[in-house]
Amino acid sequence: MDPSRTRPLQPGAAGTVEMVIDAFRNARLELIYDALPASYQQDVTQLVHDLPDQVDPELWDAALQVLRKAVHVLEEKRDIFIALLTRPGSASPAEITTAWGEVAIACDLVVRGILADPEAWKTLDVREALRKDISRVLRRVMALSALANPVDKNPLLELDLVEVDLVETAGTTARVRITPRGASGVEPTKFVQIDGKWIPQSLAESWPETMRTARDTLRQWRSVSEAERRSRQEQLQVIDRVLDQMLMARNVDQLAAAATPIVLQVTQWSAPITTPPAKLPEGPLEGVSILIQRELTDEELTRLLRVLESMTDDPEQEYHLATANGGKTFISIKPVADLTAFAAKLTFADEPTVDATARTITLRNIRVP
Repeated sequence: MDPSRTRPLQPGAAGTVEMVIDAFRNARLELIYDALPASYQQDVTQLVHDLPDQVDPELWDAALQVLRKAVHVLEEKRDIFIALLTRPGSASPAEITTAWGEVAIACDLVVRGILADPEAWKTLDVREALRKDISRVLRRVMALSALANPVDKNPLLELDLVEVDLVETAGTTARVRITPRGASGVEPTKFVQIDGKWIPQSLAESWPETMRTARDTLRQWRSVSEAERRSRQEQLQVIDRVLDQMLMARNVDQLAAAATPIVLQVTQWSAPITTPPAKLPEGPLEGVSILIQRELTDEELTRLLRVLESMTDDPEQEYHLATANGGKTFISIKPVADLTAFAAKLTFADEPTVDATARTITLRNIRVP
């Protein structure tokens, strides 16, 4: 139980919800694992144990090397990251520096520990890994976030204000109303009891299909074609080169510009999770990454993308990825073969900075057409 809790957990399904909220707030991921029915825990453990046999050993090693270099970037470029995180309302640079160091250490322990030996994954104690390694990283990231953000911007405080009320229980079913701060008229969530554990009915209904999909995905990883395997190796090589660029950065702008391809690559990888996979265009693969030193609104980003599309080598084959967050906007667009000529067209920004090696253009004082 959360030591800061002022009253005992409610019984039944409502108590389970309170426990999970406390576990999230305190980064106790093993308690969330405990909240799953025993059969669900076995499913998760089996997936983890099967993973090494489904991933090409060379790709595993290549990914591990990239992760080690990423931790090295966290350590070597600490001062630049601290300058980026320190702003009005945040904690002192000294406090943030200490917290940043703790995050780097925790990440290094994971990379050199449970990720380093794929054979060990086949007998990994999943609950213990969640309790010790993964939760340690999450707790330290949460502590860093709390220091870097004003108190009123801490999302964890929102969890303290969630009201949990048991509406009814009937045998192995229940309804629980979970009301966030400021909300009203919230419909109760249906829960069912499986193996003595209360879980949302929606989770129980989707679990078999979710597990089938996960197992099918693992099998597909093992049966990838040589072309797909080379593509994944190339993606890892791109990230590796970007990390090298970040290691050479001497200030915040250089670091952000160097990191742009990684931000956009992550955006591309995560897109199929929430949206249908985009159809890649035929033709030239050359493109350009654009870093804008402010966060554009949705309307501004839409207008800008329309202009950039017309500036590509072939608007009919234009393809882009874009994201705006953290006070900056990142765009990747193709086809663009001549980086210098493309940059010269960006007359709506002051003195674009072109990094030909990283194929990145940094824009300041942008006036969206």
